[in-house]
Amino acid sequence: MSLLTYVPNLDPEDVFDHHTAFAAWVPQAPEPAPVFANSRNANRRLRIGYVSSDFRAHPVTRNMLPLLRHHDRAQVEVCLYHNTRARDSDTERCQALADLWRETPSLRDDQLAALMRQDGIDIAIILAGHFDSNRIALPRFRPAPICMGFHDVATSGFTETDYLISDITLTPRATREMFSERVLHLPSYYLHDPLDDVPTPPQPGRINGAITFGAFNNTSKINDEVLSLWARVINAVPNSRLSLKYRNFYASTAVRERIVRVMAEHDVSSKRLEFQTGWDDRSAHLARIGGVDIALDTFPFSGSTTTFESLWMGVPVVTWPQTPMVSRWSASQLKALGLSDLIAQDAGDFVRIARELALDIPRLEAVRLNLRERLRASPLCDGALRARQIERFYRATWHRWVARG
Repeated sequence: MSLLTYVPNLDPEDVFDHHTAFAAWVPQAPEPAPVFANSRNANRRLRIGYVSSDFRAHPVTRNMLPLLRHHDRAQVEVCLYHNTRARDSDTERCQALADLWRETPSLRDDQLAALMRQDGIDIAIILAGHFDSNRIALPRFRPAPICMGFHDVATSGFTETDYLISDITLTPRATREMFSERVLHLPSYYLHDPLDDVPTPPQPGRINGAITFGAFNNTSKINDEVLSLWARVINAVPNSRLSLKYRNFYASTAVRERIVRVMAEHDVSSKRLEFQTGWDDRSAHLARIGGVDIALDTFPFSGSTTTFESLWMGVPVVTWPQTPMVSRWSASQLKALGLSDLIAQDAGDFVRIARELALDIPRLEAVRLNLRERLRASPLCDGALRARQIERFYRATWHRWVARG
């Protein structure tokens, strides 16, 4: 199901039908349905069970760590279910923040659900259920009275998942995207710890006398339609070039040749393309991002972590959100920063925004100078604020469940 999120121009109803068909294929839980022994005290401390294979060096954990750190332990008990054998320093950080830590990679969904019921979980949060070894089908086996999806890219298709946490930019009220869950809207969605204090370099376009556009997104997100639009941007800005980096993927001849071929079809010479290679630590990675003037986003799967990293380094990101929530990650972050002028309404608007930025070096320099402090002061870096917002969701949904009797 996760592969659908990378494909442009899919009909929202077809995407929803694929998800619900997959959910229908998953066997039903055995009858009778479990009877939950959880106390129905509406105002007691809640046991929240976060289920993930991403409690490690992973974008989901980078978003979750500040939330876990700022949870009000008088209101919630944090229980983490670690669904992989992989461990690293971020795993240790997560475990240190857990009131209860369970290693669960060997358990089937029904076994994990039984364990969570035994642990008295009130609300089960399935993190990034579409990806890796995560547990999109776990709610079928009723691990808790309430099940929610969080940090996911689309509907689960499972009616047993009661809620999906989003925000009003990712899933506008009038969206054509369809969900089997009730969508809960945060004021803004993304949450990050501040990154390393890597110095923001001087504006590359000022030093080089030409604008460098950049993209540091996963190469799986760079489809032919994305390349076509990027080519329009390059052609609209004389002497500009495009710098590409994602891990060491551009060491692959096949990856480079495909991009060169598609860009050539749109009159962009390979001389205007730079393929960066090599494995970087975080500081070196951020320094590379700081070496471009403007970041160009992908669609329909937009940047998320790379968008935040670019903004941290003072690099504005031009994005084109479409119908799927997965196309709107960057827009959500830009709106939280008051940078809606970087959000395109269509392909032509994308080219216009990028071109106008490229032709205004003083504006780029002003953005670069102030963007990091703007981020620090924004909801994107306010773990305490986000924790209170999330906890209000948990409490409200718990009251609703208790009231149903």
